[in-house]
Formats: sequence, structure tokens, C-alpha cells
Amino acid sequence: MVYAMMSIGVLGFIVWSHHMYTVGLDVDTRAYFTAATLIIAVPTGIKIFSWLATCYGGSVRLTPSMLFALGFVFMFTIGGLSGVVLANASIDVAFHDTYYVVAHFHYVLSMGAVFAMFSGWYFWIPKILGLNYNILLAKVHFWILFIGVNLTFFPQHFLGLQGMPRRVSDYPDAFAGWNLVSSLGSIISVIATWLFIYVVYTQLINNKVTNRYPWLMPEYFSDVFQTLKNRNYPSLEWALTSPPKPHAFVSLPLQSSMNNLTRSNFQDHPFHLVSPSPWPIYTSMALLTLTTSAALSMHSFNNSHYIVYLGLILVISSMSFWFRDIISEATFLGNHTLAVQKGLNGGVILFIVSEALFFMAIFWAFFHSALTPAVELGTQWPPLGIEPINPFELPLLNTVILLSSGATITYAHHSLIQGNRTGAINGSIATVILAILFTGFQGIEYNVSSFTISDGAFGTCFFFGTGFHGLHVIIGTIFLSVALWRIYAYHLTDNHHLGFEGGILYWHFVDVVWLFLYISIYYWGS
Repeated sequence: MVYAMMSIGVLGFIVWSHHMYTVGLDVDTRAYFTAATLIIAVPTGIKIFSWLATCYGGSVRLTPSMLFALGFVFMFTIGGLSGVVLANASIDVAFHDTYYVVAHFHYVLSMGAVFAMFSGWYFWIPKILGLNYNILLAKVHFWILFIGVNLTFFPQHFLGLQGMPRRVSDYPDAFAGWNLVSSLGSIISVIATWLFIYVVYTQLINNKVTNRYPWLMPEYFSDVFQTLKNRNYPSLEWALTSPPKPHAFVSLPLQSSMNNLTRSNFQDHPFHLVSPSPWPIYTSMALLTLTTSAALSMHSFNNSHYIVYLGLILVISSMSFWFRDIISEATFLGNHTLAVQKGLNGGVILFIVSEALFFMAIFWAFFHSALTPAVELGTQWPPLGIEPINPFELPLLNTVILLSSGATITYAHHSLIQGNRTGAINGSIATVILAILFTGFQGIEYNVSSFTISDGAFGTCFFFGTGFHGLHVIIGTIFLSVALWRIYAYHLTDNHHLGFEGGILYWHFVDVVWLFLYISIYYWGS
């Protein structure tokens, strides 16, 4: 199962053109994408038979969650089979943009995925809410929805075979029969949706309290009382109350067959269990306000820019309070143990790797256009009519400034390690000043450039690449400014400066990316 999932993940990156068979691809390209797409059916079939084998090897109880899980397997299988049909380039030329495609992806997504979500809902909602729902109504919900969605989408295979195009609001009378059946199925699906809402309503209103493990079934040579007494739960969450408390376990539990006396001999875990905090949800709401208002402002909604300012203030405020608590946990409470620090270091490294992948995509786009310029670009790079920026003027000065900032922050780091607090502060101040100078010169460069981001592939790649890097410079400047303040406030010492090291690592990453930008876009690209 795991290898099958990994195979699908890898193959999914090399089959994109099976959506593009009708755009004029040559025969060899269509043959490759047909073969690659058909190969995905192999690991997908392994997954389906693994699910069926799991059911065959177990004792199946047709609970609502199990019914929806089996329904998912059924829908997913039909969607996969129709996908195998569409994978053939010669057949897809006829089926492209017909209702056969609509039926295919609805069986996979709107039915397969939704049935899996309903399965998870009915399985976990008693634990989440601590309330039981009406099992009979939930099963009725499954059967009505199962009949409704199949009645809606299965006839669309026949409509596609007859040539009915999708994305057209009207259709000839020849297609009326199966469309009527499909419409009746959609009405049945709506009824099932209302029934689901009623199931949730009755669950909340009737207030039937559930136990820790509502799906408990004793083993063959046992009974419910013995199972509850021994607490033989399949996983830890079922040993908790329903709903679970904010802090489920004071220390990391060991899930094994050892008794409580043996388990008590083990020490507490080295990790830090964070106390319930309001700041993550406040920050999320503030970010939602900021992004929504920014989108409205970009579309010229009246007075929306005021909400942008409000959202920005809320984001800064909530994050400041959040970081205040983190600083308190790390500096004064001593909660950041070696295990926590190791995890934080790993998180910073993964973050930098993810940012490197962003820049890799930018460089890919740049070299794709620069190495093989299209006719629209005049078959040359830089394109006709574009006067690139002289790499030996402001870009070279900015290179010297940014590399100097890397040297100053390294000096600050070594000074802090050696206990030289003054050197650490002076080196950090110099780094922040150099970063501000770099950002200012970058803005001047944008103002004096003879092209804009709208000037074809060159302008897009230049401004997106350098602008995205500039955003990282601003973020890194904030990182190092906070670290400077923490050094000044005696938060960071010679043996306790993990956040400072993370900011330094990020800043060196920014330096390296700029070197690639300067060599490829400014020097070679000009």
C-alpha cells in the first residue's frame, strides 16, 4: 500500500499532458503520456485490492462509516476505470470536453472523495463532540446519497458516448432522456444532504452522551466488561474522554501491554507540551482579514484599503503576543529542551528547503525562456526592445552590500559564542543597516529600469525573481532585528541563541540565492 501511494505520487508529476491530447501534440508525445497514465492504474489497483483484502481479513460491521468507506471504494473504482478509458489519446480525442469526462472526475472527486469524508465524519464525530448520532438515519443517508449520486453521474457516461459537450447550458432533445434521469438523481442527492443536516441537528439536540470508544467490539474470547477493564484500545485517542480535554496527557504515554506499575518507572518525555493559547486562532483570523481585504483592495472596492491597514495591525499584534509567549517559554521557563531545539532546527532547515524549491521554479522559468527564446521574443535573449540593467552598476553594488552583511552577521554570531556581547550587537546592527541599504537600492533599481513586469517573459522573470528575493531580504531583516533586540535584552547568551542561529542560516540562504540571481539574470541574462 505504501509503495503504491509513493508510486502514484511520483507518476502524478509526469502525466499532466493527458489533459492536453487535443492541443496538437505529436504522436510520440501522446504515446508516452498514454503509457505513463495507464501505468498509474497498476498502483491504483494495488490500493483497491489492499482495501478489499483488509475488509476480507477483518470482521466487517456495516456501521455508517463502513458503508461510506465501501461506497468510496466502489465510486473510486468506477472513476478509475473510466480514467483508463480516457488515458488513451485516440479515444480521448473523441471524448474530450464531453460528459464522459464529467462523469469520470465526479466519480473520483465529487463522489469518491466525498464518500471518504462522510466515512471519516461518522467515525470521528462521536469522539469530537462527545455525542452519539442516530445510526439508522445515518445509514438511510448513505443509501439515499449512494442512489442519488449514481443516478446523477452514471448516465453521463452514456451522454458522453453520444457526444454531448460539457460547459454548454443547453442541449438538443436527443440528449433529453439521460439528462432527465441525471436531474432526478441530483434531486435525490439534495434530499440526502438535507437528511445529513438533520442527522447532525438531532445529534446536537438529543444530547446522547457517548463513551470513550463507541465502536468498541470485544475479541472472540472476551466481553465488553473485560475489554473496558483492561483498556485494550486499538489506539490512544480512544482511551481519552469524549470530547478530549485540551491537554490529553501530562506526559507522553507509552502504548504497550505493560501495566501501570511498569510504565510508572519511565521518566517523562523530553518534549514541551504547549499550553492552550488563543494567539494561533487570533493570528489566523487576522491573516484571513488581511488577505481578503487585500484582494478586495486590488479589485478597487471602496474603502477596502482601510480594512487592509486594520488587518495588518491585527496580524502584527497577534503575532507579537504569540512570539512573546514563545520567548517566555524558551528564555525564562526553560521549556525548550534539547529535543525541542532539535525539532526547531529541523523545522528551519525544512523551511529553507521549501523556499529553495520556490526559487528553483523561478530559475526554471527563466532558463526555459532564455535558452530557447520563442518567436514572440524575437528568437533572442534579452528580447527585442528590452534594455537590460547594467550588471556592473547597482546590481554589483548590491552584491557587495549583501555579501558584506553575510560577513557582519557571521562576526556577530562568533562574538556571541565567545561571550562578546558588544561585538554581537555591533555586528547585528551593521547587518540590519546593510540589509536596509540593499532594499533601498533595489527599489531605486526598479524605478530606473526601462521595462516593467508586464514586458513579456523577461520582465516577468526579472521582477518576480528579484522581487521574491527582496521579500526574503525584508523577512530576514525582521528576523535579525528581533534577534538584535533579544541580544540587547539579554535573552540570547553564548549557549542559548537558537533563534539567532536560525535567522543567520536564513540570511546565508538569501545571500546564496542572490549570487545565483546576479550571475544568471543580471550578468548572463543581459
